[in-house]
Order: sequence, then C-alpha cells, then structure tokens
Amino acid sequence: MAKFIQTNQKVNNQINAETIGVVSFNSIKDKTELVSELRKISSELNKLTKANKVNVNLAINIEAHVKKAIAEIERSEPKKDSVIENIEKAKNLLDGITSATSLVNALMQAVQIARTLLL
Repeated sequence: MAKFIQTNQKVNNQINAETIGVVSFNSIKDKTELVSELRKISSELNKLTKANKVNVNLAINIEAHVKKAIAEIERSEPKKDSVIENIEKAKNLLDGITSATSLVNALMQAVQIARTLLL
C-alpha cells in the first residue's frame, strides 16, 4: 500500500471543482446536451476564478475557446476538428491547476463525445 508523507505540507484553501458544481458528460446523447455541459464548464470556471484558483486572464482565454467550441457545435454543419481543437486548447490551458482537475477531466470527456457525435 502507498504511504503518503505529508510532513510540513501546507495547503491554502483548496477548492475542487467537483465540490462546487456538477459537470457530467456520462449520458450525452446529442449536440444540445454537449453544449449544455460545456456551458456548465464555463460556470465552474467562473466559480474557480472568483475563488482566486484560476487567474482571470487565463480564465478569459479558456472561456474564449469553450465559447468557440459551443458556437461551432450550434452551427447546422459543425466542423468536428474545430470543436475538438478548441476544447483541447481550453483543457491544455487548465492542465496543471490542481483545483481544476475535474474540469480538465470533463474537457477530455467532451473531446471524446465530440468525436462520436459530430460527423
């Protein structure tokens, strides 16, 4: 069994996204539901920004990519590559931010869903 030594460890007000709200890509069946969950990611990102867990300028860039993905999905003939590219850019910007781990995981799921749903 793994043993974690936490001597002298200091944690400052850690907030995990899963404790602030619910984003779930488990039962997505269509583009409308995908858009809905991406909007929840934006909402969760806003909460993390207000809690000073994500830099404001970084959040603006992430939000721009999420919005581009949403706008593309809502087109009559969305370009799958554009959607995936923007979701992956948002995910890459969040990588390494401990308090955003669940959002990174959600964005990875969103990429998989987009690959399946969009032709």
